[in-house]
Amino acid sequence: MKIALLVALAIIIPTSVHAEDRDCRNRARGAATAAASKVESSQSVKIPLSRWRSVIEEIASEVCKVAPARAGLTAEQMAAAAADKFFSSAVQLGAAPEVQSIVAHLVDGTGGLARSTRTGVVSASCPSRSKTIDVEIGGSTVGKCGNRFLLLAGPAIIRFLRSGNVICQGNMQVDPEKEQTCGCDARALSC
Repeated sequence: MKIALLVALAIIIPTSVHAEDRDCRNRARGAATAAASKVESSQSVKIPLSRWRSVIEEIASEVCKVAPARAGLTAEQMAAAAADKFFSSAVQLGAAPEVQSIVAHLVDGTGGLARSTRTGVVSASCPSRSKTIDVEIGGSTVGKCGNRFLLLAGPAIIRFLRSGNVICQGNMQVDPEKEQTCGCDARALSC
């Protein structure tokens, strides 16, 4: 009887903890995604979540590792604050603090907020009459001509498409801490 009880507890307790962790991550992920959307609106820039999914996941993971209540916050509040700090810094400064540092700072005020993730903003420009042209970066459609996009610094492949057909494409170097324009005019790409 005692052995059966111990076996049952050994199965139930980890399952319960795992379910709580999964629930925390889901709530934190949702809050971080919503905060990224608010930064998009306030900064007039697209944050293609397909390219930033790993940051959202890292925020959710780090928030749920610590006890947000220690900072007087819920997991959702902490995740939203961390995402806001990360993405606002990335857009405004061209670099964002490490997620672990942001979360540590939110919990107890420690942790330096050194900028380690280098970013750049790319504006996609097309002839004024071409509002139906999609922009694809790194294999994912991220927006339309006229949008600004937050991207990691480094090489990127950019494509301009109309009705799914490529009209311009090429490689570009996203420079950190800069806003660049990449345009498609008369089938020529200029970045």
